[in-house]
Amino acid sequence: MAQLEPGPICHSVLTQQKPHRSTKVWKESHRMNEPLRCCRYDSAFWDSKLQSDDRIMTYIRLAGFYGVSRLGCIMLDWPLITAMVDRWRPETHCFQLPFGEVTITLQDVEMLLGLRVDGLPVTSSFPKRTSEECCDTCHDLLGVRPDKESISGASRLVITCLQNPTPLTKHSTDKDVQRMARLRIMQLLGGMLFPSTSNNMVRLCFLDLIADLEGASEYSWGSAVLAYLYRCMCKATMKSASVIGGALILLQLWVWEHIALFSPKMLSFPADLPDRPRGARWSGERCFDDVANHVLKAYRDQLDHMTCDQFEWRPYGDNLDEYPDFCKAGEVIWMTKSPLIMYEVVEWHLPDRVLRQFGKFKQPPPANFDTEPKLHKIDGRGKGCADWSLRHEKYVREWEKRQENVVRAVADDDEDRRWEGEYDKWFELIGRRIITNPVHRHARGFMPLASKLEHLTRVIHDISWMARDELEKNTDISEEHQGYIAINETCVEALKLIGEEKRLESRPDLPIRPSDDADVADDDGDAPPRARDRHRDPADGPQPRRGGRRKKIRVVEGAAAQN
Repeated sequence: MAQLEPGPICHSVLTQQKPHRSTKVWKESHRMNEPLRCCRYDSAFWDSKLQSDDRIMTYIRLAGFYGVSRLGCIMLDWPLITAMVDRWRPETHCFQLPFGEVTITLQDVEMLLGLRVDGLPVTSSFPKRTSEECCDTCHDLLGVRPDKESISGASRLVITCLQNPTPLTKHSTDKDVQRMARLRIMQLLGGMLFPSTSNNMVRLCFLDLIADLEGASEYSWGSAVLAYLYRCMCKATMKSASVIGGALILLQLWVWEHIALFSPKMLSFPADLPDRPRGARWSGERCFDDVANHVLKAYRDQLDHMTCDQFEWRPYGDNLDEYPDFCKAGEVIWMTKSPLIMYEVVEWHLPDRVLRQFGKFKQPPPANFDTEPKLHKIDGRGKGCADWSLRHEKYVREWEKRQENVVRAVADDDEDRRWEGEYDKWFELIGRRIITNPVHRHARGFMPLASKLEHLTRVIHDISWMARDELEKNTDISEEHQGYIAINETCVEALKLIGEEKRLESRPDLPIRPSDDADVADDDGDAPPRARDRHRDPADGPQPRRGGRRKKIRVVEGAAAQN
């Protein structure tokens, strides 16, 4: 019997499958159980004494970082983050789950972290400074003077230099308070919002944007955080990656909000929750008794068998009145299809691929869109003095039109549900639905079963339709006829028993390719040959020859798919 096809069958969308880490997981899932190392350096920020100083918090609020500063300290789950990176696609900036595409949006950033999303792009020129001048700037704006060895390339500062500042006293001046506020913001920026994989460094270019604390609030820090997280996840999808940076707390909070399979049970919430962003509710007392916790194989297995009804499309509800203003100020651009900018980093925000996350909207197969992977080759190394606002001028201009580029969605009125079938057929062709290979045997620990169950479900579905076809060919009452009826009824009952009866509505025309550890793309990167088509109508044309390469499948997408 044929083996499970992980996808994609058609490579028109997932053009980078060969170097993607899911290819390696499929081939070596019984050995790839080490999670990515997740970078984060914000422990010093959550010092309770500094958190309680109202003088500092006044200026942090003025700069636009009050919401995220009240998030609370939440530990990262490395295996959970790794399991989600397995499903992140640089081609679409979406996670591919078995039922379709989902992603982290500007709405999630503003709701969960309380960072402004509708504002100026986080980019500018960075004046050329010597190491000595950088030390002077740090002293003037932060109140600490690092040694020259703590300055890297006159553009980055070792974040540990910010861990033990001189404490404020009741006699401290307003200038001292502002310095401490900037230092705390720099701890947030370098430790939690933009942590890099190279070392525990923070960019000195941020100092120019927060020198004027009131002016700092005019920038779209939320979109910059999302751009950098997208970039870090894209890089981490490469087979060779072993470490990941970016605002990983945002990714984890997003998972807990949208996927109840992994979210802990909350035993208590912070007392002042109405004054905090949505993500702060997860900083209370948590219990993981009934969910998988810190086990990569378990996370992958549950995601492999996840269904559409297990994803919470609208966790924040439709009534946003209960949330503070900093969680909803940018609602007008939550659905903008625009480039997100953070200095040298540019990544596209594509809400048209996940319309169901914004309301009761129809989700047609989205049109192909070039996320410009070439942008990943641009980094800030050796370009400390570059003026990225000029280098990325066309993207800055596109961001300025963010309100004009808001996606217009069509409401789902429950009367015409054809879009569901169109989307499902499209995703069946282009999606990478399964991560774990069912042929692998694990020597110890958790034993994944979801991909095995998926394979058996498809085989039963296939057998059911084979029996139906035979019944249509021969209507004579005979023992053979009765046997086909019994086979079909048995298959139908089996699918109903496991809640998969919806599959019976469509014919299993998509191939299930025989393979073991081989992946979807062969060695030269081409799409694999299609399995033999079953029960073909002669009007469909001649049978494809066996062996060799087949022509690639053409998938109609976007507006054309709706006609």
